[in-house]
Amino acid sequence: MKRTNGRDKPVKKAPKAAGKGTAPSTAASAGATAAPAGGIRKTVRDLLVITSVVGLPYAAYSAYTFAHLESGWLRPLAVARHEPRQLLVVGSQASGTSQTAATLAKLGLEVKHEAADASTSFCRDGSVSWFHGIRFLEGEPSNKSLALLCSGPTGKMGFHPAAFRRSSCSYRKQWDACWERECKEVISESWGCAVTPGRTCEMPFEKTLLQARHPLRTMESLVVKFCQDETAPAEPLFLLYAYSLFAGPEWEVRGRHCLPVVGWYVLEYYEAMIKAVDAGEIDQVFKVESVGVCDVARMGGFAGAAYAPSREAFDDACGEHGSGPAAELSDNVLNKRNKGLVQINLSNLTAIDGELADRVVALGARLGYVIA
Repeated sequence: MKRTNGRDKPVKKAPKAAGKGTAPSTAASAGATAAPAGGIRKTVRDLLVITSVVGLPYAAYSAYTFAHLESGWLRPLAVARHEPRQLLVVGSQASGTSQTAATLAKLGLEVKHEAADASTSFCRDGSVSWFHGIRFLEGEPSNKSLALLCSGPTGKMGFHPAAFRRSSCSYRKQWDACWERECKEVISESWGCAVTPGRTCEMPFEKTLLQARHPLRTMESLVVKFCQDETAPAEPLFLLYAYSLFAGPEWEVRGRHCLPVVGWYVLEYYEAMIKAVDAGEIDQVFKVESVGVCDVARMGGFAGAAYAPSREAFDDACGEHGSGPAAELSDNVLNKRNKGLVQINLSNLTAIDGELADRVVALGARLGYVIA
């Protein structure tokens, strides 16, 4: 029943007081307008987090390399591309080049694996590299080889044009059209520059050494790195490089199984390097199984290096009275990749390719290895 005021009219409820009664609607309205502002704040916060996690470390690294390599504030300016470094060591993939570079660096020498741009990397003293061996390949790269080698990121092959020289391409991009052009220029300039009459390499070295490892042990490590086993097909990227560097129609047949690919790659790589040794373009050959890190540094001429800090570092570790911690480093290159997974002998090569087997035996004899 409705309440009345005595005149049979319904009693109207008094209006709610302003403020308390209307607060919920006001708050809802405020919340509606605050939502976009909250989203903006979150976006700004996320951008600040990304900047601090990614941008600041990159800026700090850039500042550090600039101060040490390009400014001249803390040490002499980095050597320019056309100025000689002390040492280049070339050797096939899986011959132990990464360990050689790391061990030389432990002596206090500024030597890097694959990198050779002293304005962006601490490689004033030199480089240890398989790919720099292209300076000793005869002839010039075909357009097809350039297109294949520069078709995209090279992954575990260890080559990128940024390692050769300073570029205007973006270092924050792994690969794009700019890096493709740079790649073709770098390879064209470097291919055969040390062995072609009338040419000189833009990046000279005082000493060049060839690093050798037992050919069959090198093949075993390559099988482990690039194939499931010696009878499986070779990984396409490795086959692409082998075909591009040592072009020939046989690669289409060789690529069906891994062992012929790695076998011919090792053979042709070292045959090309030995030609450069015979031509006097490579100063000396050493076997990783039988020399120490100080032997390599000595062959590389660091006892008389022009850069005083490197000469002193060699003296401290390898000189007559060397007492630095590097003097006690193990001299042996360890087989870290193939731990009994693959074993290759001469009969394996003979079974798949008699010519390959015969030439590997000759290569082994030249390098001082028995192939059996």
